[in-house]
Amino acid sequence: MIQDLLFIEYPWVEGEGEDSEFVLFNRVNFFRNIKGLPFVQKASERELNIPINMVRDMLNMSGLAKEGIFLTSDEMDEKDMDYLVESHIIESTFKKDKYKRGIYISRRGDITIMVNHHEHLTIGAISSGLDIKKSYELSREVLNYFNKNIEFSFSETFGFLSSFPLNTGVAMGIEVFMHLPAIGLTKHLERILNFVEQSGCFLTGWNYRKGATEGFLFKIKGIRGLGTTEEEFMEMFKNLIKEIIELEKEMQNFLTEQTELVIKDKVYKSLALLKNGLLFTENEAINLLSTLRFGKRLGLFDNISFPMLNSLLIQIQPLHIEYGEGKMTEDRDIDLERGSLLRRAFRGTGETYGKEKDRYS
Repeated sequence: MIQDLLFIEYPWVEGEGEDSEFVLFNRVNFFRNIKGLPFVQKASERELNIPINMVRDMLNMSGLAKEGIFLTSDEMDEKDMDYLVESHIIESTFKKDKYKRGIYISRRGDITIMVNHHEHLTIGAISSGLDIKKSYELSREVLNYFNKNIEFSFSETFGFLSSFPLNTGVAMGIEVFMHLPAIGLTKHLERILNFVEQSGCFLTGWNYRKGATEGFLFKIKGIRGLGTTEEEFMEMFKNLIKEIIELEKEMQNFLTEQTELVIKDKVYKSLALLKNGLLFTENEAINLLSTLRFGKRLGLFDNISFPMLNSLLIQIQPLHIEYGEGKMTEDRDIDLERGSLLRRAFRGTGETYGKEKDRYS
């Protein structure tokens, strides 16, 4: 089944959108439960099939079925799930759920509909950078179509009902994936963590683990239920991310003023390793790509682009290597293949580095 997933694109890889040098992408989700059905956690097998069949019918009616793929958990094995986790299309919790569930993914990778993952429906959209409004409008468009054909659980007092108290009300979530090397290098991560949690949001690592700091890549997630509107939530969350970006800029300026030569040395050594190394673990590759991304932001490279670096963050992951170029090869040494991939990617890059190096000769 994984062959059916290889067509999926990653719209955020192009590195477009507001503040895309700091924010890789954002996602907006709406959580909904179908009126008259028990919550997922209390539903029988027969009842769990109802949302799956309703979504499949809606996809066919709307034409979305022709623009993507819908799979149930019965049609996917562990590798299929892991591939979607690597692609940042689902979280690992979707893979671990014991309930029968389903997922729709558009070919562009910008729309997802998860079925029976905590709620009956989680309708989401993704876009590059901090363009939260773009993701909101896309997910809203899909939700509005479902609203015309499905009655969702709603209370005049509490809003949309959920098995999770945090989701009840507006029942909306926003998350962004950020690159924060300057904050990490200046030991301000604890400050950011406290700031995010005080705002009622959550921070995890790139691979969804709390406290993980690989490549100084982080996911910040906010969920709003009672006491706010969708517009107020978006404004609040965007202001939070803007404050984090300002701190990152402040710490970046501090590093370039106080330790410019050390930073450049670290960036150029990372490029040398990527151009010549033979074996790379996933974490090692992520950290080196993160350093180059920081160097790109500092203007140290002309012919290494954000889209290239974004794409490599996906390509270096185990299953993306194993199924690279649409083919599966058994018994591949993943670390060796990762090294080959990276050497090819950076061959002929770094001319700016040569000019910069001459300054210190």
